[in-house]
Amino acid sequence: MVSGAAQAINHMTDATFNVLVIGAGAIGAFYDSPESENMLTHGHAFSAHPGFHLIGFVDCDLERARSAAALWCCKAFGSIEEAFQQEAVDVVCVAVPAEMHYPILKAISGYPLKAVFTEKPLTKTVAEAKEIVSIFAENQVPVCVNYRRCFVPEFEALRDKIKAGNFGKYMTGSGCYGKGFLHNGSHLINLLGYLVGDIKQHRILSQESDCFADDPSISLVVGFDADRLFTMLHVNCNHYTVFEADLFFERGRVRITDTGFRIQYQKTVDSDIFKGYRFLAVSEDLGTSLGRSLYHSADNIYEHLTVGRPLKCTLQDAFMTMLVCNKVQGDLSQA
Repeated sequence: MVSGAAQAINHMTDATFNVLVIGAGAIGAFYDSPESENMLTHGHAFSAHPGFHLIGFVDCDLERARSAAALWCCKAFGSIEEAFQQEAVDVVCVAVPAEMHYPILKAISGYPLKAVFTEKPLTKTVAEAKEIVSIFAENQVPVCVNYRRCFVPEFEALRDKIKAGNFGKYMTGSGCYGKGFLHNGSHLINLLGYLVGDIKQHRILSQESDCFADDPSISLVVGFDADRLFTMLHVNCNHYTVFEADLFFERGRVRITDTGFRIQYQKTVDSDIFKGYRFLAVSEDLGTSLGRSLYHSADNIYEHLTVGRPLKCTLQDAFMTMLVCNKVQGDLSQA
């Protein structure tokens, strides 16, 4: 299903951009299929969007690229150079493991691109990230980073309600994640920055290498100031996957559950039983379109290229998330 905004903009500009996906893995191609209701891959999102033409996939494993190309009805390439020699590429999606982000982003920075869309985290180190920010700023090529909840309309609506003061001031909160602080914890760090504000302090509680030897999952308390805190707890991903956040405000509560597929709003109400007391009651419990976040991302990139709308998660946004993560990881290494 194509969003009304995308249809309107596509009709107005009649522009189509050629997209190359680098990385024919799960998120690049194989988490879903053309018949899937959700859009969980770059291949699905950019082949479905009317403003883009999916050229094909690059992968060092050519057979895997060919399998992805067969699934999404496009071409397969064994190298970036081969793809750019054969096709006119406007947009590149970087869907490779995190350790490959830096060399791939450097490699494509030499080509005349209109935009780049890369998986998170931006790079593995702050030094690498600084270089990438500098290179693409000099080239004036916009880079969008897939901290996916930033692109989901229901999360945008939540952020707008918080900024408008609908719930009063943020007081405290907690959340949980697993599978590496940089790999998955950075999603929660980014989301907190998106919804609540800049993280200015932290205190490490514990750590555990539940997936990556060089990226342990870390439990910690982060602070937006001395009085407004949020507790991040890691849960071993070998048992199950979890991603949740529970935010308490002066006049309500917001619960993000099911990795972000559900948002529950609670508001304060006067107690019918205990005179003078106020409690929380569910006012809305809604499902989100998180399963179509990559399509929302494609829509955002298209609107940026055609009518100049801001990217919803920029290179600078991702860099600021990396800075927070780097400070935490640096303190952990010195402990």
